[in-house]
Amino acid sequence: MNSSFNTATPAARPEADLRIVLEDDALRVSHYRGDTDVAVVAFTGIGHGMGAIQQDEFVGSALGAERNHVISVIDKNRSWYSAPGIQKRIVETLEQLKTELGVRRVVCLGNSMGGFGALLFAERIGADTAAAFVPQYTMRLEFGERRWDNFRDAMVNDNLDTLAKHLTGKTRAYAVFGADGLRDRMHVQRLKDNCIARVHEVAGCDHNTLTQVLKRQGVLSPLIAAMIAGDDAQVARLLAPFSVNPGQGPA
Repeated sequence: MNSSFNTATPAARPEADLRIVLEDDALRVSHYRGDTDVAVVAFTGIGHGMGAIQQDEFVGSALGAERNHVISVIDKNRSWYSAPGIQKRIVETLEQLKTELGVRRVVCLGNSMGGFGALLFAERIGADTAAAFVPQYTMRLEFGERRWDNFRDAMVNDNLDTLAKHLTGKTRAYAVFGADGLRDRMHVQRLKDNCIARVHEVAGCDHNTLTQVLKRQGVLSPLIAAMIAGDDAQVARLLAPFSVNPGQGPA
């Protein structure tokens, strides 16, 4: 299953404005320098094909017109952040970058596996907002999710988290799904039942077509901007023409 987030790429920037903060066989963290006191942490999905090299995602929208800092996090092995020690390393690296950059606000953003990452890490790094498109609630074997089984060898089941303990209301969390995605419904329901999150379902699309549909309708970029700004009213207005069964997790 491939989930792509096709936003506009950022305008060309001096090479020095992109630096690799950390890279090894399991993890890559890079930083696109911005001009604001906001850092958007973009967690990548699995890429565009089987074994494809992952590209930094969301950068164009995350940078925004005002040029936010963007920090890209790539779980290279698609372990859903279950590889030994990877979560600790991500948290420590992001905390160090927050201090170094002196940012006032942190926002997490991601699609599919990256959406799960955005929701998984947001409260732990003190993000005030997290925006996730078609995230998973968990990938634990007993949950029964069989998509992406080709990446199972990289996953450590005992380390696979569920989102309930990570979405407790400390972070404003958005989760957007395609309403036609039958296999996403178990994730939608668990998020509504167990997490404090603003959950939206968009009619006429599924896991693989959600962002394409929103982009075609001219909604995707302004929606991401509204989420980054934490503008609940604007998010609701933008999604209202397309949404079915809006819901929020337990207060």
